[in-house]
Parts: sequence; structure tokens; C-alpha cells
Amino acid sequence: MDPNEVKYFNDGEKAFPVEIIINDYQGLAIGSVEIKSIKYTVIRWNGNDNKHIGFPQSRGNPVWMILPKGLKISIELQKQGE
Repeated sequence: MDPNEVKYFNDGEKAFPVEIIINDYQGLAIGSVEIKSIKYTVIRWNGNDNKHIGFPQSRGNPVWMILPKGLKISIELQKQGE
């Protein structure tokens, strides 16, 4: 599943556009979304092939998950071959 196809975070009332920050780190995507002037970090696993929609999902549709505000993520990305 391409995270670019999961373009919006839906809070149940409105859809908000997601800016993708990290894509394709072992299937993980991290993004940013602004809801009511507050920025949130969102995350999803994109699955391991084009047939799987990844996680999280709601009613068979791919969705983003908001990370708790106090959670800090440190991800070390290495270029291939280093």
C-alpha cells in the first residue's frame, strides 16, 4: 500500500491532509497532520506487498494513527550500502 494513497486523516467529522515525512522504511510511513491548529504525528505500516492494505485499517480501509503527544520517536535511517 502506497501511503500517498492514504492522503487524509479523518477524525470522524472532517478529513485533514497528511504530509508524509518518512516513507518506505521497512514498510513504515510517518506523517504530519494539522487539526484545529494543532500538529500531530501520524503513523502507519503499509503492508508488505500491494495486496495488503497495511495497519491500521478501519472497515477494510487504510487509515493513519495519531501517536500520543508525549511519545518521542527516534528513527535512524541508513542509506543503502553504508
